[in-house]
Amino acid sequence: MDSYIAAVGGVAKLETVKNMVSETKGTIQGMQLDIVAKNTSDGKVLTETAMMGNTMSKQVFTERQGMSYNRDSVWSSKEKSWSR
Repeated sequence: MDSYIAAVGGVAKLETVKNMVSETKGTIQGMQLDIVAKNTSDGKVLTETAMMGNTMSKQVFTERQGMSYNRDSVWSSKEKSWSR
């Protein structure tokens, strides 16, 4: 791990990172699967999963509230319930 940290510029350089985006792609039974995860230093998170270009699930969270979308329903921490 130490050699990786040194290769990317050291601890001081890593501490300046405020946002992170991770993109993952794969194939399941011949269908394209895409997952995007975004994290910010102030605690906000977005994760989106898509298959063949269609959003299958999406989660958005801040420090205080969140929302989860799963094709047929939506969950909100503000209402503390699922809706269709």
